[in-house]
Amino acid sequence: MGLLSTDGKPTKLTEDRIDRLYHEIDHPNRLEVRPYVDTAGMSGGESLLEDIYDTLGTGRNGGTFSFEWWFRDQLTVQITADDEDLSDIQSLINSQYANSRMETYQDPLPDAKVGEFMSVCRVDPQLDAIRPISYRGSTGDPLDGDPYSSTLPKFVNENNVRLIVQGCGKPISSKWYKRGCLGGDGDRIADSTKQGSLSIGLREETTKVVKSDLNEDLAKDMQTQVADETFRTTIRLIVIGPDKEDTQAALKKAAESYSKYDYANKQKLRPTYFKHTRNITEAEDVVRRRVRKRSPIGRFLHGTKNAMTIREWEGLFHIPNGSIEVPDVKWATRESGPGVPRESHTFKADLDLGDGPNQQEAES
Repeated sequence: MGLLSTDGKPTKLTEDRIDRLYHEIDHPNRLEVRPYVDTAGMSGGESLLEDIYDTLGTGRNGGTFSFEWWFRDQLTVQITADDEDLSDIQSLINSQYANSRMETYQDPLPDAKVGEFMSVCRVDPQLDAIRPISYRGSTGDPLDGDPYSSTLPKFVNENNVRLIVQGCGKPISSKWYKRGCLGGDGDRIADSTKQGSLSIGLREETTKVVKSDLNEDLAKDMQTQVADETFRTTIRLIVIGPDKEDTQAALKKAAESYSKYDYANKQKLRPTYFKHTRNITEAEDVVRRRVRKRSPIGRFLHGTKNAMTIREWEGLFHIPNGSIEVPDVKWATRESGPGVPRESHTFKADLDLGDGPNQQEAES
């Protein structure tokens, strides 16, 4: 436990550590994607993820990919996968985001210098994945509306602090919701939740419910999502910067932005921070784009914890889609749309989002 911390502690980068992360670890190529706003791609996120799911396959040897936001002096979107899968994904992007500009790169992380600091955290669901991050038709659904306006400012930093928000995904079969000896399958858990009779789990996963309209809605979504295409998912954030305090503060600010996805069904996204050499160990997983999973015993006792449906992916990673209202981000030029940064090639930490009437008058 000495390698964990309530808010993390940055690790100083030495020449050996930089060499290991940048040169000694095999890492997939990454594709920088800038879909143009005047194509059908702004509503193509769900189809893109479904196609990626089918392309990578759900068998034991199914592929892994990552979707990443890179915040340096500019905001960019990166997709990584093994070379043969990346080529297929590039074709899929061409079909969903016609005329998009794509470039391939080999460097696994933003440039880092000896003497700079690195800090890493993971964001995990508190409960097993049969309890969704949100559910459909609910009042105040945190994946509904505009996720950019509340989360983008938390990812933007000054003082040469660079941030990557990474979601690694691996398609898993429709049996992901089998919850082991304590809970049974998703239908049993959903039915018990609906009836107000559910009491399962150990330690932090123990949960009790009461009969209510809220839990009836939750039960319906539990039953619906077991048929959805789903990725075993690991969410990581990594920050690199020249100042120790700036790096630590930037990571905490970004990680805590996931609290907006907390919901009444008690499913929460919680960051786990690291310190000392554990930051480097976690950074190695960032470079490899590795999906973490529970041990067989853990899955037997507690079920699958880090499975996320395509709809959850769309909202958590801000993939342009039709399920939630995503504003018109002009990815190619970083031009503004409602509720997102206005025309600029450099984002500011004190970003003033939105183009309301007062803003429009001030600019006229």
